[in-house]
Amino acid sequence: FFGGLNYCSLENARFRKFYPFAGQNSISGYAVREIVPDLDGNLWIGTEDAGLNKFDPKRQLFTHYPTTGKNALSYPNIHGLLAVGNDLLVGPFHRGLEIMDIKKGLIRQQHKAVGLPAESGNDFVLSIFQTGDGTILVGTAYDENAGLFRYDQQRKTFDRINAVSGRPYVLTISEDKKGYIWVGTMSNGVYYYHPKSGVQGNIRFGDETMAGRITEFPVYGIYEDSMGAIWFATEGGGLIRLGQDRKTTKRYDTSSGFP
Repeated sequence: FFGGLNYCSLENARFRKFYPFAGQNSISGYAVREIVPDLDGNLWIGTEDAGLNKFDPKRQLFTHYPTTGKNALSYPNIHGLLAVGNDLLVGPFHRGLEIMDIKKGLIRQQHKAVGLPAESGNDFVLSIFQTGDGTILVGTAYDENAGLFRYDQQRKTFDRINAVSGRPYVLTISEDKKGYIWVGTMSNGVYYYHPKSGVQGNIRFGDETMAGRITEFPVYGIYEDSMGAIWFATEGGGLIRLGQDRKTTKRYDTSSGFP
């Protein structure tokens, strides 16, 4: 965190580091939150301390997008980020969901809140993900209307995903090879569901206390390996592996040799 952008070469396993430098073409911030590619091979980089950047790997050039001026991003603290065609979906801190025209570099659509018409909505977008069938999912957090939503680009509307119940704070979204959607939350463990079969569930990793309550760890990262196991990166609970049977878990933490 606050370490800028780091690139690891597959040829020599060495890291090249990118930091902000005044008066030079460089990344604008230190706290990189999101990195997503677009169709032209550019990398869009959202930072929490200095807004949005585009990096052109071929020319090795950064472009910074300010938060001042007409049709500019509303705030320099970027969380969710996703490129879909010529659209860049951006989640600025407590500013809802904004959609940038990639070619023009300007905001053309702003949703001040994410939610159903009957709800007051939620303006804190933490994660944005596109599934294999093109569905756009938006995860929100930090109020009573949080949860996971399906975003319809044509209708410009949001539908709540009821398989992720309890209105949890959604931190990360992923999809496995079988089409299951996995959702990491702040204090409700991990949810999973299959959009076609309807199979769904909730896995908890916390320890049961004497009072009978469960102390859950925030799940910030989800990854499926080549063998089909799912790995969950948590804060406070180490790294957790869910086996191919989707029942067996193993935790790796300081007791396993982790620093």
